[in-house]
Amino acid sequence: MTVALGAALTWSATVPRPPEKPVTWSARDEENTSSLPIASAALSKCGTRLTVRDCVTWSLFPEDQGPDEPRRRLWFPQAAAFAGRWGPLPRPAPLALSGDGFHAVYLHTRTRRMVHHDLRTGARRDLTGPLPDADLPVPVLSYDGRYVALTTGTGPGTTRLVGTGDGRSVEVPGLARVLGVGPEGFAAVTVPEDDKTDLVTVDLRGAVRTRVPFDSASVARLFPDGRRLLVLTGGGEAVTVNPATGRTVRRVKIKLRLDPYGNAPEFLGWSGDGRFLARLSPEEPDDGGLHLVHPATGEIAEPRDSGPVEDSGKTVIGKVSGE
Repeated sequence: MTVALGAALTWSATVPRPPEKPVTWSARDEENTSSLPIASAALSKCGTRLTVRDCVTWSLFPEDQGPDEPRRRLWFPQAAAFAGRWGPLPRPAPLALSGDGFHAVYLHTRTRRMVHHDLRTGARRDLTGPLPDADLPVPVLSYDGRYVALTTGTGPGTTRLVGTGDGRSVEVPGLARVLGVGPEGFAAVTVPEDDKTDLVTVDLRGAVRTRVPFDSASVARLFPDGRRLLVLTGGGEAVTVNPATGRTVRRVKIKLRLDPYGNAPEFLGWSGDGRFLARLSPEEPDDGGLHLVHPATGEIAEPRDSGPVEDSGKTVIGKVSGE
């Protein structure tokens, strides 16, 4: 297989630009900090027991401290809940959590800017200027929260990789979806050309290092170290791929019966020990379907704390804990 090294993408596109002027944050904005890693963020279901404020506000759930400790909730009203200002629209506003549970990127309710938030200190950094609701980027954070990729969902697609510590950024056009960000760059799927897509690896300077053919419909995520790619198949396999060459490194069968319809498992997040959390949709109706899977063996285990993952469209996973 031929790999194109140092390939350049040449599309042009509108991209969320860095902010021209900093926003002055109020004391109220700085209230949301946590000494514990955040396991998940969720939008509550509206009902008779919830106020309008409660059901249009993201809630952050710190890591579970054990059966004797009550489940805690951190209200996060500065993060926009929906993509429309005037009421709940079908899609939630973009929000991402880092795998270590200490960083969040979201659309700010008041300023309509994408913001990086250090959840330990409350420190905030604007990543963009004000954005129209019709053209919001999809954020993907590295496991340690040091980098975030912002990808526009309209037009030819452009990704901006931002260092959350210093705000420095690079732009890469022609990308449809980022599969993960590692310490040395990220992996992404290109915008289709003649119904064909490629898997590209991009370094921290924005240079496209490799490009190989890839199925854009694949359920795939970059490992936290950025060196391998996980692909989940409808046949219940976890396939480890070298993202630079597209070659399979390992293929294992997940040790659980999956649903008979051939749907691939739903990837939800990485644990610190290298396993991944997935909704496997097993045949057993009484099983919640959330399991930790070892990518090298296919062995499964129950997660210690995965948060209220009732609707993945309204739940964001942060830190994943094992047994």
